[in-house]
Amino acid sequence: MDEALGAMGLRGKDSYYGPKTGAPRARNELSLKEAVLKVIEGKSMTKHEILDAVLGLGYVFSTDDPLNSLGVILYGKKPKFKNDHGKFSL
Repeated sequence: MDEALGAMGLRGKDSYYGPKTGAPRARNELSLKEAVLKVIEGKSMTKHEILDAVLGLGYVFSTDDPLNSLGVILYGKKPKFKNDHGKFSL
């Protein structure tokens, strides 16, 4: 069965889950959380403003939906960001 799937290009020769696809994962100097903390320090910003500032730092997302990744940080438990009518602060 594995040989038949491999012949169709659905399985890699040595990999149970098939060949890797897509671009390699981006490597950033800062974690996303560190980048958010850096740009939001002493400010109150919307999610889109934070995204623009994080991108301005040179952070590269490895997803098609960076706002989703950013939301995980902003709505997470540690650190707890204050959300005042869509503006986030520490």
